[in-house]
Amino acid sequence: MKCRTFFVWGIGFIFSCLFIWAVSAVFLNSAVPQVWDEVLNEYVRKPGITVRFRSEGWGDTRIGQHGLQAASSDVLESKTKCLLFWGDSHGEAYQVDDEDKIISVFNRESTTPLKGALVGQSGLSVVDYYYLLPHFEAAFPNVEGHVILLSGMGDVTPGYQNGCNGHFMSNPFRFEEGDCSPSPRGLRWGPLIYTFKLEFAYQVYLSIKKIVFHSDEPVDTGNKNLNVLRQKSVPPDDAWEFLLAKLKRVTKKPIIFVYFPYIPRFVNGVLDLKDSKAEEKIRFQKGCAAKGFGFIDMTDAFKTLYLQKKKLPRGFMNTPQGQGHLNAQGQALIAQALNKYLLEVGL
Repeated sequence: MKCRTFFVWGIGFIFSCLFIWAVSAVFLNSAVPQVWDEVLNEYVRKPGITVRFRSEGWGDTRIGQHGLQAASSDVLESKTKCLLFWGDSHGEAYQVDDEDKIISVFNRESTTPLKGALVGQSGLSVVDYYYLLPHFEAAFPNVEGHVILLSGMGDVTPGYQNGCNGHFMSNPFRFEEGDCSPSPRGLRWGPLIYTFKLEFAYQVYLSIKKIVFHSDEPVDTGNKNLNVLRQKSVPPDDAWEFLLAKLKRVTKKPIIFVYFPYIPRFVNGVLDLKDSKAEEKIRFQKGCAAKGFGFIDMTDAFKTLYLQKKKLPRGFMNTPQGQGHLNAQGQALIAQALNKYLLEVGL
């Protein structure tokens, strides 16, 4: 009788695990294994994988050569004249499917001879672009210019950069290069977790680790040096002059900044259309004009999207209304604005 009970419990346990595994393979974010890329001389996402993202939005992102999104690597490898799109997680856009990302919309709808290729990733800022830019221009001579996506002003202000990425420092102004190389454990276990869809087991491990060791820190399977930097903000005009001069020295290609604020949004159920960084944005825009940088301001387009169509550029069915990363509407607006800018102003 005991043997039969243990057998039933064992079968139940196995089927429960299989059910959890099957559900998590659809509803959990996937692991993102990394490999060394000889062309870019850095660790990149493993080519051939599909990044599954479910915690915000619902998107699948195919990764191609050099760890770039497949659509981007295809453009760069095709030798077609192109613009490199630099950005953080807003440009990376794991939250939406490939066809809804900025570069896909731009490449479909652009009436210019240029195509777009995204090389930005979550956590990056202008400091990181400064160090990465020469590698990409050397590897891909078909690059004609650069588009830098700014989700707010933090990426161009000293003291706002976090973790293992590059930092913009003050007193004196300077850039410090980051190092987000994966740990040996991450390189070893990442591919296995991804291949066998064991993300649920990893989450269980984190939960046990938190309970046993009272630790909220993630297990070391990915990036290292996750220190957080916070400096007192300084009056930014001199900082921006320094930053723009640094970019001018590292590339002769034209650069266009695209600014998109965290509006419209709802705060306690009330519509908020005021950009708290508007004054800084205007001053930065003037600095860009003086130094020969292009600038696209998405503020009015984002407001109009809601006021005329009652749609929001940010937010998803599983996130607060109007908050978080860009959704398909926000991605499309930026792509369309860039196309219009290139037609009217050029590079």
